[in-house]
Amino acid sequence: MKNKSNYENVSEFNILQANKGYLEDFKSEIIEILEDTELELVNLQMDPENRDCINSICYNFNAIKGLSGLIDKPLCNKIAVLTEELLHIVRKYNVPVTRNIINDVLDSANIIKKFCTEQEIKTADTETHIENLSMSVKTLLKDYQEPDYEADAFYTRERFDEPVLREKKADAQDIIKGIRMQKIRNNHTNDQYVRIPLERLDQIIDIIQRVEKIHNSVKNEAALRFGSNDSLAVESTKSYYLINDVKNILKELRMVTFQQAFQKLTRSVCSFIEENHLEVKFSTMGENVEADKEFADKIAEPLGELIKLMLAKADTSNKIKMTNNIEVQAYEENGIIHIDIISDIATDSAELKCQPEYMEVLEKLNSLSCRIALEHDAEGRIILSVTSTK
Repeated sequence: MKNKSNYENVSEFNILQANKGYLEDFKSEIIEILEDTELELVNLQMDPENRDCINSICYNFNAIKGLSGLIDKPLCNKIAVLTEELLHIVRKYNVPVTRNIINDVLDSANIIKKFCTEQEIKTADTETHIENLSMSVKTLLKDYQEPDYEADAFYTRERFDEPVLREKKADAQDIIKGIRMQKIRNNHTNDQYVRIPLERLDQIIDIIQRVEKIHNSVKNEAALRFGSNDSLAVESTKSYYLINDVKNILKELRMVTFQQAFQKLTRSVCSFIEENHLEVKFSTMGENVEADKEFADKIAEPLGELIKLMLAKADTSNKIKMTNNIEVQAYEENGIIHIDIISDIATDSAELKCQPEYMEVLEKLNSLSCRIALEHDAEGRIILSVTSTK
């Protein structure tokens, strides 16, 4: 009996560990879908009539709805269900996409992401958002026509939720695979990709660098013993170039463009401009410049904080121009990445540098190995330059 009990305990532990692994897979998949959704929301804000964006966001929340039912977060699932319902009404009845609708969807994405990353979130805030979503759905249904969910194929698809796993109708990995295949079909592309965590990629790069050191020792020893023209030395030289090629390819895999970072930056800055009723035109250039993925992911936040600080400390008494301009330009020169914030808004540079918020941004940029310079050009425009090694 004792052995049987131990066996049962071990089996129960293995099941719990397996379930924990599945939960992490589901959460990772939700976060990946949310990141794609955030980009689509930026595009939708720029072009509210873009039906492809609306369809993509709607399908994303359909997938999130199924996955959120598997992570034992009822409020998270409720938000996903209501958000999908809201998007479905917008999609089916061609409801104009307003700022309020975009904000509702973005808030849903942020709250769900917090659930998946175990960040602290107040239950009251979640319930308030659920009430807001319910009210938005009811308002749209009142103004338009209540959808016939039973007749709509969008709602008659098989749902992936807890009973599916509990009743062993599908394996967790099959669910994730099915959702990924759906995403691939929706993207209308034949390209295939695999996800490699940056930590794992760095491990591979480190291994290659160690192999390179060992190889150099062997190559030098072969040259000393047999001469540089010996076949062993020649083949060692060839293998050295192959190892170097692999190392360069792995480093390139870490490189991404600034497109996603600039889209997030545009949304953040444009929201600030709109909320404060400012007459400012914001634009970006150099989205195709490549940088390390970790750097590209983190640079948008401090850049946004700098621009908001410049706008907040601008000389509002200077109204010579009806509309002011702020432009962010990215370019690469001699292996150095430059990101220039160019503004024609009257701003006191000395006062800007003394602000506590400015010092906080400097700390964030220093953590990214960035240097910052603040100056004026010949035309009197303020130029805030951020530089970092590529």
